[in-house]
Amino acid sequence: MDEPGSGASLREVEVARNALRSRFVAIVFLLAGVFLLAGTCVASGPGGLSLAPAALAAPKAAAAPVAVGDRLGAVSSFSQGYRCLPYTSFSIPKGTQARALVMHLDGYAVTYTARPSHRGLEMLSYPGSINVSNGASSWRVPPPADPNDEYFELGALCAIQVMPRMPPELLAEGYWGGAHCCYGPTIYQYSTAAGGYRVVEDLTKPHVGDGLHWDPNGGFQPVKIRGEVLLESSDGAFAYAFGCYACTPAPTRLFTVASGRLLDVTTSYPAVIRSEAAGAWKGAVQSMASAQGAGLVEGPLAEWAADSCELGEGAQMWRTLEQLQAQGRLSAAESQSFNNKEPFPAQLKAFLLKNGYCKGQL
Repeated sequence: MDEPGSGASLREVEVARNALRSRFVAIVFLLAGVFLLAGTCVASGPGGLSLAPAALAAPKAAAAPVAVGDRLGAVSSFSQGYRCLPYTSFSIPKGTQARALVMHLDGYAVTYTARPSHRGLEMLSYPGSINVSNGASSWRVPPPADPNDEYFELGALCAIQVMPRMPPELLAEGYWGGAHCCYGPTIYQYSTAAGGYRVVEDLTKPHVGDGLHWDPNGGFQPVKIRGEVLLESSDGAFAYAFGCYACTPAPTRLFTVASGRLLDVTTSYPAVIRSEAAGAWKGAVQSMASAQGAGLVEGPLAEWAADSCELGEGAQMWRTLEQLQAQGRLSAAESQSFNNKEPFPAQLKAFLLKNGYCKGQL
C-alpha cells in the first residue's frame, strides 16, 4: 500500500485551476487600466457617491463561532484536524490492475483500493473500496448509490477528525474531468448506534443536492477556521450568471456535519464573509474606475451583494446599487452583457431572492 504525502495536502489540479482563474481576473483588471485612489477602495463619482459603503469601511469584530450539534464534544484539549491525499497520488501505472492508497490520521488508517478509470489517463477510478481501521476494528465504507459513469475517477479523499478517539469523517469525491465540471462528493460519518459508517450526503449524480449552496465545479475541501474543521465550497449558482466563468466570483459557503446531516453554517463565520465582501467591493471599484473595465462590474457586485445580505446589510447594499444605477455606473456592463436583458439591479434582486439570499432585506 502507498501512503503519499503528509499533512493537509489538497488536490493540486483544482488549486492550480483556481490560481489560474484568479490570475486571469487580475490580468483583466490590469489591462483595463485600473488605478486605486491613494491605495484605498474609495472613489467619488457623479453626485459625490463614495464607493466605499460604511458597511465595508472597517472590519467589525467577528462573532464567536457557533458549535453545531455533535461536532465539538466536551474535550477542550482536543484539536480537530484533517488530512487529504494529494491529487498526484491518484495515478496508477499503466498495466496495473489495481492500486491501494493508505493515509493515517489520529490512530486510524483509511485505505482506498481501485482499478484504473476508463478515461485512459492512468488514474484511479471512482468509486473504489474504502476501508477504515484502527488495528482493533475495521469498517467498510458504503459506496455512493450510483455514480452512473464509467469515466468517473478519484478526485479527492480526505479524513477529518472531529471527535477524539472516534473514527474520522470522510470526504470522497469523484471527478468527471470536464471544463469547470464536475465533482461528485460523498460525505460519510461514523455512527456509534449503527456501529459503522453511514452516508451523510451523496452528490455523485448531476443535479442532486440542488438545494445546497455548493459548487459542483470545485467540490468541497476541508478548512480549519478558529479551531473547527469545516467543508468549504462556493455557491455554484453564480457561475456564468453575470459574465464569463472567471468574471463571476461566487460567495464562499461553509458546511459542517451534525447529527448525520450536512449543514450550511456560513453565517456563523461573519469575519470570513466580511473579508470576502471587502475583496469583492474592491474588485467592483477597480472595474468602475475605467471605461474599459466597467463592463466587468456585475460579477464582483453580485458577490458583494450576496455577502452583504448574509451579514444582514442588504438594505444598505441596495441603496448603494440604486445610487450606482442612477449615476450610470452600471450602464457599460448592462450594454455588454451577453446574458442580461434588463437593468442589472432588477436582475440581481430576482437572482438573489431565487437563490435564498436577502429575504426580508430587499
